[in-house]
Amino acid sequence: MTRREERIAFNEALFRQVNERIEETLTDMGDRSASIEIFCECGQGECMEKIRVGRDVYEQVRQHSARFLIALGHDAPDVDRVIETLDTFQIVEKHPEEAVIARATDPRA
Repeated sequence: MTRREERIAFNEALFRQVNERIEETLTDMGDRSASIEIFCECGQGECMEKIRVGRDVYEQVRQHSARFLIALGHDAPDVDRVIETLDTFQIVEKHPEEAVIARATDPRA
């Protein structure tokens, strides 16, 4: 894995942790909305784009440590593969080398 690929994997893991705190805080506050607004979990360090995702989809993605939610077109084919494309976001899965970092940094693991 190159240094760039490693940096991308760690950036994605960081935004996943931020989104987990957002979801947790909303739940603690009693917010049971069908969808939540989260940060794009792409590896672009300057990206601050937000996406709205259904909580059911969010939970399905979180069941897989190597999967992330990103804005349309923010995938990096050298580190992840698109699993599904929806209206305003994509679900991606890390390639095996980057998946090691994703699993090691998963706050739910």
